[in-house]
Amino acid sequence: MLLMTESLRRNICRLLEKSHIPRVAVRPSQLPGAGNGVYYVNSGNPNHDDDDDDDDDDERQEVLCLYPGVYTPPLPSVLYNNPAAAGILCNQEDNNELLDTYLAKYLPPSQVDMDDNGYIMNLETVGGYIDGLALHSSNNGDSCSSSSSISRLDASPSACGHLINHYRPFHDKPNVTMISFLWKDVLQEDHFLHDYDHRRYHQLPNVMRCDGSPWYFDIISQSTVHFPDRHDDSSFRHNSTTTVLHPLLAGAAIVSVVGAGRTDDDTMYRSRRRLETDQELVLDYRLNIKKLPNWAKDWYQP
Repeated sequence: MLLMTESLRRNICRLLEKSHIPRVAVRPSQLPGAGNGVYYVNSGNPNHDDDDDDDDDDERQEVLCLYPGVYTPPLPSVLYNNPAAAGILCNQEDNNELLDTYLAKYLPPSQVDMDDNGYIMNLETVGGYIDGLALHSSNNGDSCSSSSSISRLDASPSACGHLINHYRPFHDKPNVTMISFLWKDVLQEDHFLHDYDHRRYHQLPNVMRCDGSPWYFDIISQSTVHFPDRHDDSSFRHNSTTTVLHPLLAGAAIVSVVGAGRTDDDTMYRSRRRLETDQELVLDYRLNIKKLPNWAKDWYQP
């Protein structure tokens, strides 16, 4: 699992600047039937060593793009730590897990069934998931038609991580990985949190889910908790004096990790060679190959 560093944080922020030079481009994928893909086109990382020695053990990390979409948060942590909730679960005859109360997992914000939606990114570090199909873009579906959502993806050349395709088992290996984070931890400076200047920065590529749909079933109160139902930009909370970033809003970035060293849990994303110009990016979405979702059944046959 890739951990956040100060260098990664700074480079994620850099991709929000309108003046940044994109490191990727969207083009038709080379994978059969895959639609669009994302290609590496630039190595303008200031922290990138220009030494071409592939035997160098130093790990190099390059943030390539952001994974956009509507963020659905996980179950509130208070439910996991609630003794009363644990007691109720232990007394159930079928011993249901707490996750059975997570109603948001059944239908994503795009209203496209989980088994048919190839744009879902589960965030292992912060929990919840991003639905990359839920914000309008010229490159994917248009389930949202507000002007803010139209510009959010198309105006930012680096908000395209949801178009990276899954690698083909037995054919190739992933060449990038994903890191998830809370935006409040990445945007630490005051000018980000309290005065987000849209003349200088792109809109954040992620928004909080606010469609009024069921979030979870509270087993203590025996009632269903819903997401807010509003149509403004839910990335920020506004009041009369300031604008504050939503504390739960999470995002994800696509990262290239190059280094000779390997460990058991990162062999799928760490590469000995740097990406080549015009190389298509492929990611391990951690699909269950024995039980592929509908959208992948015809795509990833060995």
